[in-house]
Amino acid sequence: MSTELLRRPGNEWWAQHRDEDVYWLSVLQSVRNPLDQTPASFCGQLSRLANASDESGQGGFAKELLNTVSRFDALRDVDRVCLAGIVPHSNQLVAIDSACSCRIKDNLMLSGYSCFVDPEGSLLQMRPGMLRIFADTANVIASYRRESRPIQRSIAKTSRMGLRSGFCMAVGADEHTWGFLFMNSCRPNYFDGIEKSHATHLSALSIYAKSFLQSSRLGRSNQRKEQKPMTIPAEGFSPKRLLELLKVERNRFLPGEPKLQIKMENIAPFLCNHLRLAKVLSRIAIEIRLVQKRSDRDLILYVRRCDAGIVIQIPHDFEETEPTMMNLFYRRVEEICESSDSIGFQIHSTLKETQVRFPFEPLNPRCGERFYSTDEEASQRK
Repeated sequence: MSTELLRRPGNEWWAQHRDEDVYWLSVLQSVRNPLDQTPASFCGQLSRLANASDESGQGGFAKELLNTVSRFDALRDVDRVCLAGIVPHSNQLVAIDSACSCRIKDNLMLSGYSCFVDPEGSLLQMRPGMLRIFADTANVIASYRRESRPIQRSIAKTSRMGLRSGFCMAVGADEHTWGFLFMNSCRPNYFDGIEKSHATHLSALSIYAKSFLQSSRLGRSNQRKEQKPMTIPAEGFSPKRLLELLKVERNRFLPGEPKLQIKMENIAPFLCNHLRLAKVLSRIAIEIRLVQKRSDRDLILYVRRCDAGIVIQIPHDFEETEPTMMNLFYRRVEEICESSDSIGFQIHSTLKETQVRFPFEPLNPRCGERFYSTDEEASQRK
């Protein structure tokens, strides 16, 4: 039996979780339960749930799965289910669907919630079928404090929701991980030993989660990669760095030196994936230039803080543009919105400007060179 224990020098995380190969354990396992609690019964329930979701064409993955697992003794006290996808070429996770039991007052990580994880951490090294278990969020948070590292935001939110224990299962195909299935309980140590006593249940959950993830936008984006893409981690936003990448991207499509400017308000330092942002902005800039039909006009990008996070505004004047050209422009922008490059960004266009918005992720210098989303409230609390 293959069991992976993470033991890194100077890192006490290995003491707070372990990784197991669920598929291999499932093959070895033989479970004796009442008829309505057998692995076969569990798999049947998941199969019917998957078929119902396919026929209706609707989501509801997390809520339906939470209702299903609560009928089985092995997972009766699960209080949270969340399926998250990996944003291509990034250390960013986005919650595809999330649901909590009635024991949880507020779900602090609803569908659409996103965060950056440690780009060099072990989470992004997990392969499909690997299971990570932690006994108590309090122990995980304590390990951050012992290492004098800022507490990762998602684990802090998990703790504030009253969730104590949990597991994370990597979902994908072959060696390529597309995302993760998270389950949590208010009871500490709830999942201890589950990888050995209920590996068949876990294997069925992995297959069901993979099917749902495949149908999502994040899943489809990750499936297009024949080989594992290089992860380009987030870094502190730099107008100079963004401008350099924009010029490289623009020169691939239009001749001449692009006349681009970036004007930025006084904003607290924040995290950004420059390459992904540059790809989106360059595609938008190219479409704007094609509508304007002028290569001598500067394109100015205004970077501002807004209620939703960060907004980048690109002013343009299309009021006298022919309707045919405008319809073509809007279709092009819609294509950009549907592309894998735009995952994590919101794009909106009018006659006067196009906006690109994304969440504000404070840059925490105490992370060193491995930037991730942090929770200052939890980090400062002793």
